[in-house]
Amino acid sequence: MNCTAPILFAELSARPGLAETLKFQATGLVVVFGALALIWVLLEIMGAIFRQRSAHKIVLPAPSSAAACPDSDEFPAGVVAAIAAAVHITLRGQPHQITSIKASKNSSNWAAEGRREHFSSHRVR
Repeated sequence: MNCTAPILFAELSARPGLAETLKFQATGLVVVFGALALIWVLLEIMGAIFRQRSAHKIVLPAPSSAAACPDSDEFPAGVVAAIAAAVHITLRGQPHQITSIKASKNSSNWAAEGRREHFSSHRVR
């Protein structure tokens, strides 16, 4: 007997009935959901490992409004706190002091820099 079909297809008849088709589809669903469940369990284990490693909390000192940033009167306290937190994280806890926070006079600088960088990445013909 010459059998060239894979084992999976050898189990199916040439014209499968409704019960055989449903059994085949149910088996496929069980395999797919089993694989997804295994991936989910592995990701949960990895997440638990990473949560244990990064369990330490960063405690920022409360800035005094006048001493920490004299020009902060024009910004809400939440914006000043966010900037202070970003500086603290960026400098990785090194000693620092924010002396002033000022709004940009020309807000199109970032857009102009983006356009310049985009155009400089293309070759001139």
